[in-house]
Amino acid sequence: MQEYILAVNNYKIPKIGFGCCFGSWRIPNKQMVEKAVLSAITTGYQFIDSAAAYKNEAFVGNAIKSSGKKRSELFISGKLWNNTRGYDDTLIAFERTLNDLQLDFLDQYLIHWPVPIKYQNDYIEKNQETWRAIETLYKQGKVRIIGVSNFLQHHVEELLVNAEIA
Repeated sequence: MQEYILAVNNYKIPKIGFGCCFGSWRIPNKQMVEKAVLSAITTGYQFIDSAAAYKNEAFVGNAIKSSGKKRSELFISGKLWNNTRGYDDTLIAFERTLNDLQLDFLDQYLIHWPVPIKYQNDYIEKNQETWRAIETLYKQGKVRIIGVSNFLQHHVEELLVNAEIA
């Protein structure tokens, strides 16, 4: 039986998930990606963790769709990659992720890394703008849980200075 962790907003997160961090640089064959994700779902995984950086969201979406599972039976997480920061660019990247995954909403959306090289001189401001966009997605019901990945405590503190949602 699946065990869960409750998010701050009482949304249930499955404790065990299948990570799709085998991007095109590791598994260049889309059929292999789709087969791996489909196998995970059919063997009982409910939590599927994806990310734009893995360049396989469309293949993951195909597997989700072909699994025959109801959307309510799956927990799908996505992550915003380092080449995207700022309010408008985050909204655009999120819509691309939704489109590739063939979904209407994500259960969880995270900022993947705190200090992208591209934005190292103004990463604090860019992360705050990005978080504001993610808060907007949350308020619109397009994401159930929002958060960060690979952030240290000081990165989180910098992010929360202007945050409405912790």
